Amino acid sequence: MYDKFRCEDLLKYFSITRMEEIDLNGVTVLHQYRMRGKGWIEFFVFDNDDVSDLDNDALIQLAKTYPRVKTEPDIDATIGRYRYVYFNRLSFYDNLDLFDKTLLQATRGGSVQRICTLGKSGNGDPRFYKDVWWVFHEDSPCQNAAELIDSDMCRFTSEKALREFLEEYQSEDSERPYYVLHKAYYRLGVKVLDYEKMRQKDPDIIFAPALEDDEEV
Repeated sequence: MYDKFRCEDLLKYFSITRMEEIDLNGVTVLHQYRMRGKGWIEFFVFDNDDVSDLDNDALIQLAKTYPRVKTEPDIDATIGRYRYVYFNRLSFYDNLDLFDKTLLQATRGGSVQRICTLGKSGNGDPRFYKDVWWVFHEDSPCQNAAELIDSDMCRFTSEKALREFLEEYQSEDSERPYYVLHKAYYRLGVKVLDYEKMRQKDPDIIFAPALEDDEEV
């Protein structure tokens, strides 16, 4: 249904990192994700021939029946015969399962965003933040990045170790796909930080040890 559109129009307008055809209440829809900054942009593309009897509000409500959608759309638009509903509030951290083996193969050798920041990006000062990186790659025993982070496998706390791993990983094939997931944790022992206020705002927040107490440094 969407083959011609996928090849000629879609890639001309957007850099899509994963897409699939889904069924929404009997309507075939092209469902797409694109990486942007610290999260996913989510598109639902409808062939106007299938939804010509629906106004924009009805189309938006149809898109919102998809289980992952939890926000209001940022835009709805029409390009040629296709109508879009577009959501821009899916954070990487809350949707780690989207980083899976299917995504890796779809982006093999492509020019896509490879380093994805989960939440706070830090300021480069190791006294304030602890940087942690995980690498999700095609040899990973985990099926997606959510499992990877839970298992704490392929985890790095220095950029040097991370670079060395990636160089070895791609030593025989420079197009081997991977994603680096990065998270910066606030450190304990920083006088200017109000830890109580931060815990009230985010009860699940995790702090890294103070720099002098960190055994991984």
